[in-house]
Amino acid sequence: MMKFVIESSGSSLKKVIFILISCTAWHLHAQVTFQGTPNISLPSTPQELAKGDFNNDGRIDFVSIQFNGLANQQVTILLNSGTGTFSGANKRNFPSATNPTDVAVGDFNEDGNLDVVTCSQSNDNFSLLLGDGAGNLAAPINFAAGDLPQGIAVGDMNKDGNLDVLVTNRGTPDDVYIYFGNGAGNFAAPTIITIANVWDITVADFNGDTNPDFAVYVSNTVQVWFGDGTGTTYSLGPTITSFGLSTNPIYAADLDGDGDIDILASSGYTLNDGSGNFSARNILSQTGSEYTVADLNKDTHPDIIANDNSQNTPNIRVFLGNGIGAFTLLAKFETRGYANGIEVADVDNDGNPDVVSIGAWGGVAYADVLLGDGTGYFTNAPIKISPP
Repeated sequence: MMKFVIESSGSSLKKVIFILISCTAWHLHAQVTFQGTPNISLPSTPQELAKGDFNNDGRIDFVSIQFNGLANQQVTILLNSGTGTFSGANKRNFPSATNPTDVAVGDFNEDGNLDVVTCSQSNDNFSLLLGDGAGNLAAPINFAAGDLPQGIAVGDMNKDGNLDVLVTNRGTPDDVYIYFGNGAGNFAAPTIITIANVWDITVADFNGDTNPDFAVYVSNTVQVWFGDGTGTTYSLGPTITSFGLSTNPIYAADLDGDGDIDILASSGYTLNDGSGNFSARNILSQTGSEYTVADLNKDTHPDIIANDNSQNTPNIRVFLGNGIGAFTLLAKFETRGYANGIEVADVDNDGNPDVVSIGAWGGVAYADVLLGDGTGYFTNAPIKISPP
């Protein structure tokens, strides 16, 4: 799931070198094969992906959670070497709670090192894995959640300077748990907000009052909840309907370059006017359930990168933004399997944003690295030119 995560580093994406074909009408639907994307094996079926600098070397790394119904669950840290590969000591597996469904990143004990939080449906808890600043994670510390935790997000909801954790629970009852952090790696008993059919959650200041708010995905609908800065009181704001799937991740980002935070979910997005008023759903031209946002073609406008797991050939789709809230499908790029998580960083140190996706196909779990060329295409990914 894509999350709004507070980070010190920005993110951006890249593109693929397109082989020019003299016959324009032919190449609009051509598939061109490039050298294979690096295939990084993972312990079991990847569920979600997040990013951050876990070894304090100034490069963005990645953390993947795996979900396979077995007891030997693992969290995998992929350390960015700057060469575009993640092997040997740069791929590290650590124990996790059983069947984690979502992951987020933050410094919860305020030691200057990034930590990881996950939520688990099998144990009905969320887990904190403390980072040591060298790319390692400690054993999980578990905190009781509600019934069937699904989504997790991070923010300073009560404005005390410490990171808090928000967890959605889709069991009985459906609700959001908000855990206030004490800055030392511990959390108070949760504040509970009942929201029927809640699925995923993201955090941002949506109405510009400096108080953290949150938005949730609820049965084809986005709900925005405004906070008063205490962390305990929220009022239901706009409800934006007619999104695609009934269960889907939700993502917060500035999609039109106006400085306020918009919302992306289930093959569509809604634009914020800065005061917490949102447009009707704008439809993206292709289906998707996982997203990230970055400037792939380096024109200063945000672009959208989405998965499409509905096709016989799974792919990543790139939508180029015009800077005022409209997006055009540039191309789709085949991946080795269904992409369950997508993030962006410059992993080969060439100044262009690259895409990392995680997924599985035929019982094999993997992470794919698509190396961007700074135009929205990738130098090493199979490509189909839009429209497909």
